[in-house]
Amino acid sequence: MTSMLKTANRAIRARLPTAPAARAATWVLRLPRGWPESAREVAWWWHDGHGGVQQGRATLDAVPPYDRQAQVFVWTPAAETLLTRATLPTRARAKILKALPFALEEQLLSEPENQHFAIRALPDGGFAVAVTERARAQAWLGALRAAGFAPAALCPVTLAIPLAEDGWALAWDEEEVWLRTGEFSGFACLAHLPAAPLRSAAQAGEGVPLAFLQTALREARAKGAAPGALTLHRPPPAVDTQELSAKLGLPVRTSEEDFWVRRPSPPPFNLMQGDFAGPTGAWRETARMFKPAALLIGLWLLLGFVSDLVEWRLLAREHTAQQQEMTDLFRRAFPEAKVVVDPALQMERNLAALQGKGGGGRANDLLPLLARAVPALTGGANVQLRSTQYADASLTLELTAPDYQALETLKSALSARGLKVETLGANSRPNGVDGKLRVRAQGAS
Repeated sequence: MTSMLKTANRAIRARLPTAPAARAATWVLRLPRGWPESAREVAWWWHDGHGGVQQGRATLDAVPPYDRQAQVFVWTPAAETLLTRATLPTRARAKILKALPFALEEQLLSEPENQHFAIRALPDGGFAVAVTERARAQAWLGALRAAGFAPAALCPVTLAIPLAEDGWALAWDEEEVWLRTGEFSGFACLAHLPAAPLRSAAQAGEGVPLAFLQTALREARAKGAAPGALTLHRPPPAVDTQELSAKLGLPVRTSEEDFWVRRPSPPPFNLMQGDFAGPTGAWRETARMFKPAALLIGLWLLLGFVSDLVEWRLLAREHTAQQQEMTDLFRRAFPEAKVVVDPALQMERNLAALQGKGGGGRANDLLPLLARAVPALTGGANVQLRSTQYADASLTLELTAPDYQALETLKSALSARGLKVETLGANSRPNGVDGKLRVRAQGAS
């Protein structure tokens, strides 16, 4: 029934016109190399939550004074963060952070205690790892907060490039080329020349961007993880995609979409973990860590509820069957009963009433009356008992005696045994006298 109601509700909603949902206003900032020491301009985008986008470049103190309380996503310089992965025999965060410096020792350029490690669990059991100089992360956050921004996330700019499903993606800015090779992996290199003309580099034979791509491809092919294609996002006009494809041995396609003006969503990787999480980030980090346990507890509670519900249904069905069985038994025992509300209680009361009418321990019950009457009937009175009935605390005897004198003798014998005898009838027959006597205990009305 519940699923039918939900289906009907969805169908009704699908037919109703809906207004576009309001979205939270968001700042998107992209930090340049060497920032904040270089005091260079920051690329900024302001999404007002209603589909409007403002953008520009300015030093941080000159960024327009839109709502500083809005959520802030910050893309950090790609070269400042090492993106890698690790496989460790534990899922405990504290143990992971202790083991990472040893697992990544050959990839680190400085002492582990000077590094900040951010991690994210992967479906295959491994971990995506982002390593950033601790002092660099502190400088970013300090400058941003001093300007009134409270970042919700820091993420290497490499991961801002839309991920191609079947391959890698490449994007440019004035001084860098960014290559995204996976959900949590990528590289960056200097473009050297404005607009990074890959075509000129290819003609020169050893241009940095081309060599950069060729090296990355060789490593990927050696690992059996070569991409199926390469997507160039808004490449410089001088780039010849056919020539580049021939040089790389890989299909190359282009995209002119400006992905920076898309409606922002939380970055795929957040460097704000551990000491850098902040109150909001720390809460989110804690929630993320406890999410599996919370899901298991929720599943356990749900299974317990379902189990209790099934048990209740079974017990209710059994109770109904037993109630019906008691009702049937009561009706068989007391067919004259017209209404059965509580068969157990009614059965108890009727049995008590029957016990009061005969068969109990009182003097006018059936068994005490029979105990007194039988010796008189068998004591030589020479009478023949034809039937016995018990009702209204009295015993009715139908019998045949040789004569009236024998009948009177029997009455005297019954009276002698503490019984009150009443003659209901006496008829003379050719073979004797048919009599009907009512016997009660002495003192019974």
